[in-house]
Amino acid sequence: TAVEQVRHGDFRLPTLAKPDNEIGRLMGHFEEMADALKASTEDLQRQVDERTLDLHRLARVDSLTDLKNRRGVDEVLAAQIEQCARLGSHFGVLWMDVYGFKAINDRLGHQTGDVVLRDVARWLRSCLRPYDEAGRWGGDEFVAVLSFCDGRTLQMVAQRIRCRVEEESRKLNVPVTVSIGGYLVGPKDGLDRVLHQVDQALYRAKEEGRDRVHCLPVGVARTRS
Repeated sequence: TAVEQVRHGDFRLPTLAKPDNEIGRLMGHFEEMADALKASTEDLQRQVDERTLDLHRLARVDSLTDLKNRRGVDEVLAAQIEQCARLGSHFGVLWMDVYGFKAINDRLGHQTGDVVLRDVARWLRSCLRPYDEAGRWGGDEFVAVLSFCDGRTLQMVAQRIRCRVEEESRKLNVPVTVSIGGYLVGPKDGLDRVLHQVDQALYRAKEEGRDRVHCLPVGVARTRS
């Protein structure tokens, strides 16, 4: 019975008195073997769980900046939209574009460009609240998702990011600025509308000139001319 249990992964062996003979010694050896097999199985399962978590993280984190990647941002947005609809609350989305990043790559090389992106990611993260999320959408575009946000907070955080990037980059050999578009998401907004609105806001910020912030309040629609 004990052998059959172990074969099926059940290591809860019955406690039996061991006779002082060959059968008793065999029972003792079997229990030791079962304990060793249990420890090995548990260690293997722990390694599998850790590797699974690592793979889950790698699939959702940008390797260059250690921020969430596009897939990770999509999941955060979906969760926030669901919560927003359920609670009737609001949250904010900021879309940030590094001005003239292609010129930095062309003039100074991709290695310098990577350093700039890592610095911008670090400055972005430092401007957010502990429960907000930052991500790299791709290339030189970054996203911030601000939980339980109002219009004033959205504007304030966006300006804080813009100023931080401008001030910190002055200390480097490669000063950079950013354009930021923001949208305050309401309970009736779906993912497509959120992405469209924040894209329009960023377009508007770029249209107004570099180093600008333009935020759209909830329910406001704009179209590119």
